[in-house]
Amino acid sequence: MTFAVIATHPKSGTVMCREVFEAYAKEFSLKFYNTDDDRNHKLTADFDIVHHEGIHRNSTMLLKADFKGIHIVRDLRDQVISGTFFYRELPPSEYMLFKPLECYNGKTYAEMIQDCDTLEKQIDCTYKMMYHLSFQDILNWDYDDTRYMTVQYEKLVHPDTYISEWSKCLSFLEVNNTDWLMKNIIDNNIYNPNKPKTKHIRDGSHKQWKKYFSEEQNYRINNDLSDILVKLGYEKST
Repeated sequence: MTFAVIATHPKSGTVMCREVFEAYAKEFSLKFYNTDDDRNHKLTADFDIVHHEGIHRNSTMLLKADFKGIHIVRDLRDQVISGTFFYRELPPSEYMLFKPLECYNGKTYAEMIQDCDTLEKQIDCTYKMMYHLSFQDILNWDYDDTRYMTVQYEKLVHPDTYISEWSKCLSFLEVNNTDWLMKNIIDNNIYNPNKPKTKHIRDGSHKQWKKYFSEEQNYRINNDLSDILVKLGYEKST
């Protein structure tokens, strides 16, 4: 098989992809690498499957390597809502929440969220962090890099589309044993009633933001993200 890269962004199927492809690698004795486990970026070409978040896209190895990859994106507005409900609980595994950030004038998300006594304020606090961190990776992604196929998270999980969308992805990646891999994908789909819920899975439905954004947030955030939302197919050009 071709060296495969699975590129995700926070709150866009990261855990799902890691579980699916790590199990696949284990089943067929492939070398799996997860960049989130390696803060020193010691990625080499000695792997069959690499799962990385956008922050690792510019590693020397990935810039030079010959591979096939899928780049998973999600409606950024839904990322904000998903991130708000997840990050406000301050899970210890999310180290960025406890790191001083320039967008908060040197304070941490953990400090800032404590002063947010309404959901609207929590959404604004989370949006500020995500815009300055993970959203920059989405905005600056090289969408002309033909080694990657960009695919919408929503289509990878929706009951009506996920099988056909994953089939396209696996074909592009040129992986082997696709029947086994597809069964694992089905078993791990967030809408599978037999899949246990975890802290990472709250609601993968599309357009949650319409329920939670205030009128002011709706105007401001849509204006901030208008170009990338059009580029990724979540809004039409005006």
